[in-house]
Amino acid sequence: MLDLRLILANLTRWRLLTGITLLTVTVAFFLFGLLLSLDRVFSTGVEVEKADRLVVANSVSLMQSLPRAYRDRIADQEGVEVVSGNVFFGGFYQDVSQPLMAIATDPEEFVSLVPEARFNTPADRARWIDDPGTIAVGRALADKYEWKVGDLVPLYSYLYQRTDGSNSWTFRVAAIFDAADRSGNTNTLLMHYSYVNEQRAYGRDSVGWYNIRIADPSGWEKVATEIDATFANSPFETKTASEAAFAHELINQVGDFSLIVRLSSFAVFFTLILVAANSIAHSVNERVPEFAILKALGASDRSAFASVVVEGTAIIAVGALLGAILTRFAVPEIAAYSSTLSALAVRPADYLWIALAVLIVGFLVSVAPAVRAWRVTIARDLRHAG
Repeated sequence: MLDLRLILANLTRWRLLTGITLLTVTVAFFLFGLLLSLDRVFSTGVEVEKADRLVVANSVSLMQSLPRAYRDRIADQEGVEVVSGNVFFGGFYQDVSQPLMAIATDPEEFVSLVPEARFNTPADRARWIDDPGTIAVGRALADKYEWKVGDLVPLYSYLYQRTDGSNSWTFRVAAIFDAADRSGNTNTLLMHYSYVNEQRAYGRDSVGWYNIRIADPSGWEKVATEIDATFANSPFETKTASEAAFAHELINQVGDFSLIVRLSSFAVFFTLILVAANSIAHSVNERVPEFAILKALGASDRSAFASVVVEGTAIIAVGALLGAILTRFAVPEIAAYSSTLSALAVRPADYLWIALAVLIVGFLVSVAPAVRAWRVTIARDLRHAG
């Protein structure tokens, strides 16, 4: 029978060693929880069956532009409801260390395409739509730089020079928008495509990509095929995909992040097992004579084995709990800070994976020391007690 008081005493005997082990486990499970969320972000879109929003880009690369003239031809495709042309502004605020996700778009079409971008009032939305020289700023970005409606914001674009030869642009904040839910991205800045197109010295009448909304989400693949067929064999061929699939493909152009995340998870737990197992093994080796005494007093081999497993699993469980708490509070902060990771979120299923990992890792780090405790004999090991 297990003596929980004895197990607790053993856990607190070598406090420094236990503390270091607990810290290692906490960090490992914090990373594990973070990696679970990252894996979902980088895997998004590979199993999309329905999509009402599509992206039309140059088939060669997103860095290659498309003619603005494609806009009307795309809008004429059967099933297409709304089309918006977009240009990545490539700017920063005050210093190159403060880059911005700034997009020049068609305001009215954007509002229709992205209802999850919520303006406080219709007047706020109209103020931005009606004034080409203004910008709409996401709440997170506005809070970061303390921008308010009416402020003049100087931006520098490393991609687009103005017709006067300057790379400096100045916009007035017309509105600040929020996201429909916490997973939404408000680290973006929106400007008028027409204004940027008129003021830039080169690249006029071209867009980086088109966003479109279609009437029947279940038929998105057919619409995508028809759009690409329209521009086949032209100087600017297109590649159309759902927003999620497009984002996934864009990420994978840099590397298979999903695979990287999984390999990182394995590396984290391999290191965890080594550190925690070494700590528990050291503790058991120091207590071999004590196990001999306990067996002399009537304790069984089975109870010695079980007590070590419980000790190891307890350390893993406490560390996992602390790591999960850290993840719970850290992930929303990371999502709010980074527009790329704005969809990052902790889900209830993550806690089930953490619980399963506790059981698996707890057994793995404890099994070898537990076998050592099982094999302690009174005749051989009791003489070392003293």
